[in-house]
Amino acid sequence: MHIDTDQAKLDVSQSMPGEDANVEATTVASVIPGLQYVEPRNSTALTVLCVLAVAYSLHFAADILLPIVLGIYLNLLLRPAVQRLQRAGIAPAVSALVLVALLVWVVAAAGSLVSEPAQQWITQAPAKLHDLRAKFADVHQPLAEIKKLSSEVKNIAALDPEKGDKIQKVAIEEPGLLSQFMDKLPTSVTAIGIAIFLTFFLLASNGSFSRKFTSMSSDFAGRRRMVMIFRDTQQSVSKYLVTITCINAALGLAVTGTMYVLGFEDPWLWGIVAGLLNFIPYVGPLVTCLILAFVGLSSFPDSIKALISPLLYLGLTIAEGQIITPLIVGHRLELNPVAVFLFLVFWGWIWGPIGMVLAIPILISTKIVFESTPGMSSIAPLLSK
Repeated sequence: MHIDTDQAKLDVSQSMPGEDANVEATTVASVIPGLQYVEPRNSTALTVLCVLAVAYSLHFAADILLPIVLGIYLNLLLRPAVQRLQRAGIAPAVSALVLVALLVWVVAAAGSLVSEPAQQWITQAPAKLHDLRAKFADVHQPLAEIKKLSSEVKNIAALDPEKGDKIQKVAIEEPGLLSQFMDKLPTSVTAIGIAIFLTFFLLASNGSFSRKFTSMSSDFAGRRRMVMIFRDTQQSVSKYLVTITCINAALGLAVTGTMYVLGFEDPWLWGIVAGLLNFIPYVGPLVTCLILAFVGLSSFPDSIKALISPLLYLGLTIAEGQIITPLIVGHRLELNPVAVFLFLVFWGWIWGPIGMVLAIPILISTKIVFESTPGMSSIAPLLSK
């Protein structure tokens, strides 16, 4: 069958701008017999499936991807120090070895300092919690009544064997948030060990890996864009990580001093806990406040004295989050709180506690990529405050 393609192009080009797409399709179909017009399908379902597939892949490959991502961001944390030592005449490999060894020593020293008191507190936590319940018996009484009513409702439901079985299955099979959190800890600890080695090699390479990666693009404009993304990401994330690490270290020291002055046991333990948990926005400070309140109420009979430490910590974190960090990091890295929360939930679900720590650096990197990529720049403002 012979088709006059020139006539087909002429008929399509003569369609008036703004006409319905069906007019053009009808014109082409009249010239090419057998051609059927198919309505464009909504790609929302395909997009959702792709997002779910990527999320599942990230979760499934956590043992491989988590050490890589952690090593990349540890490299960005220590990169400014390597560059300063290099300007002083020290080779990158030597400075990388010294800094990684110092990092390992700090982690090991902090772990040995708090491991024994932490184990004691974990062992004594049930007994201390029982003492707190007795201390606040007046408050606990209404809760006990509610628990009693709940038990009676379960007994009534158990009269129907089928419903009773369903209730028992839900109670037994559904894992708690704490158990899910603890299940991810072994993976997190292993990832830290692997990431340390990767950090050393990235620091010792002195940026050669990123240069080779950007040179893979044959397009000059694309290569230039990749170089800008790498440079901006390294500068912004390094500045954030160095700043937040120094701030959290100072916060940990402040909490340690406060706990020591107030007469708390194991002040170093609570200072280190406060400093580490503050790497997780929103969730970390909230958990720290609850921990300090529990420790204070279980250590002192006076409730006012017991609540001084969590209140002081709350004031310090508010000042840090609203004044100190934005002043040092700058307005360019101010992030949308909704985006921060969503990234915390997503990466915490994907990679556990370390994923929550990495959520903000990943968000900063994503924001920079969106700002520098045509077609995605319109999404970047959604990630900014």
